[in-house]
Amino acid sequence: MSTTAPSPPGLGRFLRSGQGWPYLLTPFILIAVFLEAAGAQPALVFFASAAGVIPTAALMGRATEELADRSGPGIGGLLNVTFGNAPELIIALFALGQGLHEVVKASLREKEILLKEIHHRVKNNLQITSSLLRLQASRIPVAEAQQFLRESQDRIRSMALVHEMLYRSDDLARVDFAAYTRSLVQQLMRSYGVDVRRLAHVVEVEDILLGIDEAVPCGLIINELVANALKHAFPADRAGRIWVRMGAEDRRFILRVGDDGVGIPDRIDFRESQTLGLQLVRTLTDQLEGTVTLDRAGGTHFTIIFPRRSGVT
Repeated sequence: MSTTAPSPPGLGRFLRSGQGWPYLLTPFILIAVFLEAAGAQPALVFFASAAGVIPTAALMGRATEELADRSGPGIGGLLNVTFGNAPELIIALFALGQGLHEVVKASLREKEILLKEIHHRVKNNLQITSSLLRLQASRIPVAEAQQFLRESQDRIRSMALVHEMLYRSDDLARVDFAAYTRSLVQQLMRSYGVDVRRLAHVVEVEDILLGIDEAVPCGLIINELVANALKHAFPADRAGRIWVRMGAEDRRFILRVGDDGVGIPDRIDFRESQTLGLQLVRTLTDQLEGTVTLDRAGGTHFTIIFPRRSGVT
């Protein structure tokens, strides 16, 4: 008398028995590991590993059970063999995911250290250049030439300050522009030996993070306009005030640099001026794809407006 061997359970029964859940969860575990390695938010990691498990299990269970019932024991046996070494497979896949996670973390850390080192070296090289200019200026007897070299030195220091702040920051791509502007203006006040009891300065900059492509030209613009005010706006020890303000409005930034000094004479058109400082302001504003305007009422008031770029807040 022949007997028929019982058919192996289909995938649907296999899943509902509780033995099949590890197989279904394995791809979601791997997705979660890779998302965590890439720095995704914890909530995203959780939902990526859990989303779809229940509906997918129900759908797979119904479909494969029906297929096994229609096709006979062969399909069920094949599915059972396929999932035969489940614990070992899951352990191996999970170990692989953890290993990849550690590799990605180590790679990101190495890149962060390298980028910090680049900013540090650029800052050092710029400071060396600035020191060379200072030494050269001390050996030139012509006062006007000394002034030109000092202005170049200030420009270089304004760029070096960007790299110094990036080196010291946890964010290696964006500069805290409020802190940068305060440091830059104080640096200029010291460079020109300003008596702060006679000449006050105000820095009002919103919490803005700028990428290096925006921070460097903005810093140079502020450097030129504040330096011009320190040189020309307050003759004969005249008292007054210099200010730098910056904020965001819609999809653009508005930078205002001004003073309440004697003002730029009406006969000077700043758009046609051949002085290096104003030429730099115009060129750097074009680089930012912005516009610059001048208001002469009650002193000198420059306004630079330029668009916000993606990744800048």
